Amino acid sequence: MSIEFLTTFLGWCTVVNIGVLVIAIVMLGAMHDFVGNLTARIFGISSEDAKKGIYIVVQQYRLAVFFFNLVPYVVLKIMAVA
Repeated sequence: MSIEFLTTFLGWCTVVNIGVLVIAIVMLGAMHDFVGNLTARIFGISSEDAKKGIYIVVQQYRLAVFFFNLVPYVVLKIMAVA
């Protein structure tokens, strides 16, 4: 596996994951109450707790994308220049 292949792979992974993240943020922003109420009914918790949980999951996903996709991509790009 070459550095070029890995860089391309991580680049596309980053693009796809950021796209999913943007779609999730837009959908949650547009349907905030619906998603909160649906999640509350599914898990049997209050709507406010469900909304907090959804927010935490989205933030954890954002951090995972950053640390596992974007940072390795940038490092490989720097290595390819050097």
